[in-house]
Amino acid sequence: MSTTDRPEVSLRGSRTAWALALALGVLLTVNGWLTVRHAEHTSRHDREHLFWTLCHAGGTAEQRRDAFLILVADGNAVWAAARLERLDLNGLDLSGTYLAGAVFDGSGLARARLGDCDLSGSSLQTVDLSQADLTGAIVEEATALKAILNGAQLRGARLRAVSLEQVSAQKANFVQADLSDAYLYMADFTNATLTSADLSGADLEAAVFRNADLALVRLDDAKLLDTDFTGSNWWRSRGLTSEQLTELTLKFAPPNDAPESRQSDFRRWLKSQSGR
Repeated sequence: MSTTDRPEVSLRGSRTAWALALALGVLLTVNGWLTVRHAEHTSRHDREHLFWTLCHAGGTAEQRRDAFLILVADGNAVWAAARLERLDLNGLDLSGTYLAGAVFDGSGLARARLGDCDLSGSSLQTVDLSQADLTGAIVEEATALKAILNGAQLRGARLRAVSLEQVSAQKANFVQADLSDAYLYMADFTNATLTSADLSGADLEAAVFRNADLALVRLDDAKLLDTDFTGSNWWRSRGLTSEQLTELTLKFAPPNDAPESRQSDFRRWLKSQSGR
């Protein structure tokens, strides 16, 4: 080959290399696209299978629990028809999870972390939430018949129009919680802290507030039929009518075994009332 042919050979080699590189690039792009599509299809299929496991009878409680946790981690936001009843979810961290409309009846959520969760419209009947952390959670219009909330943290929780009928919420923390228009028939708040909570318009018929801290609690238009305020500082709440204050003064003055600090506070309040 003459020296004049060498540039032409070199040019043909460069074009061939470029064409091969282009073909390889196209092949890799197509392969990558197919891989992504396959992964998306597989993921979607897996999610559908997991949700099927939650929605149909036949799966064990352990299988439904595992499916639920995988879907939570995957960011699932639809829980309609999911069977989450009687699951062992004790001690789990579900903070910030969207669980609106979920049905957890009979499940265990003791010591679970549910801070900032959205549980609006959910069903929590007979659920064990003892010592659970629901700080800032949204539980509006949920139903929690006979649920256990002993020692639970609900500071700043939004519980408007919630149904807490016959719940046990002894020593629970409801500081600054919104319980307006809630249904609290026969709920037990013994030794609970409700400082600055909003119970305006709530139905407190036969509810128990023994030794509860009710300082700055709003009770405007609350139904107080047969409500038990024994040992609580009801006089430090807000929104009670003069007739209600008179009735509570006669029925629920601090007992002799109440802390001296509460008894002396009641005497100071009585003195302030007499001076009006």
